[in-house]
Amino acid sequence: MKFLTFVTTVVIALSLASVPAVMAGFITDDINFRSKTYQGVKAAVQGTDFSAADSISRTKKGLYLDSELFDEVSWGYDITDYGFDPSLHEIDSATLYFTFADDKDSICGRSRCKGDKKDSVKEQADITLDGLVLAAALEINSGLASFELLADGLAKLDDGVFGLVSVQALDISLLKFSDFYLQSASLEVNYSLRPSGPTNFGGLPEPGSLALVVLGLLGLGFIKQCKTAYQG
Repeated sequence: MKFLTFVTTVVIALSLASVPAVMAGFITDDINFRSKTYQGVKAAVQGTDFSAADSISRTKKGLYLDSELFDEVSWGYDITDYGFDPSLHEIDSATLYFTFADDKDSICGRSRCKGDKKDSVKEQADITLDGLVLAAALEINSGLASFELLADGLAKLDDGVFGLVSVQALDISLLKFSDFYLQSASLEVNYSLRPSGPTNFGGLPEPGSLALVVLGLLGLGFIKQCKTAYQG
């Protein structure tokens, strides 16, 4: 009976220890440009803040970017704050989402919003990621814009950090300017355990090595059981 209990305990321990080997993860890191924290904008991540030109207005509809004023806003993401460890994990896929509002729908001041019927130009913006161009002269419409990162973009996130995501309003022509609201931005990441390396999760043996250890323990337990039976 004692030997059977021992075997059961070891099998349970092996099962629990093997769980992290197949663990994957999903991270969402949001920034809400309509929140009322630092200069009207919530920090992107712990310890990281956004930067914006002094001319950028902060309203209840979001950050108002105007190319006539050379408006540009930037921020960073650090998914290591959410459990991602670049020494253990690899990025499988990642997508950046932006929510815009074209001020043709309405233009907001500090106290109220009103329709802007005179604005008929197509707004445009550049979006960059640590120097990599995600979108050049992107036409801005109210709603969600998404960008699934390709290999070059994923490589920049390999250490878990995007140092500088930037949105800049662009001039349409010499006398026509882009003006729109940036309301929110989020980074979604799927990641998994790296397949290579002698150990995982801070020195935990891989399943093959762990199985050998368990077999050894079972053998020792069996020998002990036999000796007890012989002496009895």
